[in-house]
Amino acid sequence: MKRLRILFPVLVILFFPILLWNCVKKGEEAKKTKIRFAYWASTADAYLIDELVNTFEKENPDIDVIQEMVPWAAYPQKMMVQFAANTAPDVIMTSTERASVFIEKQALIDLYPFINKDTEINIKDFYPDLVDRMSKDGKLYVLPRDIDLTNCVYYNKKIFDEEKVPYPKDDWNWDEFLSVCKKVTKDFNNDGKIDRYAITFYGFYNILIYSNGGMLVDDVKNPTRCTIDNEKCIEAMQFYNDLVFKYKVSPIPETIVSSLGIEEPDLFKAQKTAMFFAGIWMTPMFNQDIKDFDWDIAMFPKGPKGPRKFIAEGSGYSITKSSKNPEMAWKLVKLLGGERGQRVLSRTGLAQPSIMSLANSPVFLTGGRPENKKIVVEGAKMGVFRPFTAKWDIIEENYLNPQMNLIMSPDPSNRIPVEKGLKDIARKINKEVFEKTE
Repeated sequence: MKRLRILFPVLVILFFPILLWNCVKKGEEAKKTKIRFAYWASTADAYLIDELVNTFEKENPDIDVIQEMVPWAAYPQKMMVQFAANTAPDVIMTSTERASVFIEKQALIDLYPFINKDTEINIKDFYPDLVDRMSKDGKLYVLPRDIDLTNCVYYNKKIFDEEKVPYPKDDWNWDEFLSVCKKVTKDFNNDGKIDRYAITFYGFYNILIYSNGGMLVDDVKNPTRCTIDNEKCIEAMQFYNDLVFKYKVSPIPETIVSSLGIEEPDLFKAQKTAMFFAGIWMTPMFNQDIKDFDWDIAMFPKGPKGPRKFIAEGSGYSITKSSKNPEMAWKLVKLLGGERGQRVLSRTGLAQPSIMSLANSPVFLTGGRPENKKIVVEGAKMGVFRPFTAKWDIIEENYLNPQMNLIMSPDPSNRIPVEKGLKDIARKINKEVFEKTE
């Protein structure tokens, strides 16, 4: 007992400073401004975002950023629920796909008041079409981080060399593309089943429409009519249909996984296809996973009608209307979407910076495969964004996608002719969604 009485003061002396330090630390933490930040991300993207947030917190010790990473599949709906409940995070990642929906919901605030008094951000440095895409009525609701051109035909150099087929050039056309497809498609054991297809399109049927100068709507920024029934679109979708059913150089989209057993990127990695169509975002995965053959990219071929266009998307950062600390939130948005954040993004090859000078610099263009990365920079001026209307989700999910499935149906008895299918669905969309009486 005596020993305990002696030890107790000693323990108090030893541990009191620690307890006091913890109390002070907790007090300091309580004084920090908390900024909630929601985003979706791949593993590579999540790593660089975390790196940037850590940098931000070191430079702003009075701010504590609470990261909320949400899977992309659940992200749009979760944001909409939080908007409705006025519980949205201060800063959110916003894609060009969702921008029109979030803006129409009046969930975001205009960033120009911050930009106009900021010496580090010059909006003229960003791709103007992307800035326009993130704006409405003269207000900018998203600071663009990246522009995403889906115009890349990834091709396996080993297969092209073995088949003595020249590598594709960026100015090739549909006829040249078809010729290449026929040469690299193979039934090795002559059993009537294709062992190696030429290409898969990853669901991007609209690339054929855009490459032939066709458009899905009359005005992308202010759509009032679906135009998928025009001559250029019909010709493009017929070409797609022929690639699959007539020439058999591309697998039936609906049956790729069920009949071939793996996803489309994995088909390319396993050399089950000689080419694969997607955007530059596939680069980190292919660089990591592909060890037994060399590859590069070429622009998607141009159709006979033109002018040639490509699929454009992108993402950036917004401040929500429910933010109680918009000035602090802007500091985070500026780091993530400004030049410093985009330099970090450029290192990964994951996406093309939205600042034009960075996209066209060695920071982005050099550093391993693909060698022909310049095509996404050149293609930026030919990009077509998703129609800017909250109705487009309904149009795609309830009208276009089901009709495309019928046009490309694996069952011949269920398949509908391209021209009839496109004219029927355009008429239906214009009547039921755009409320056109003609």
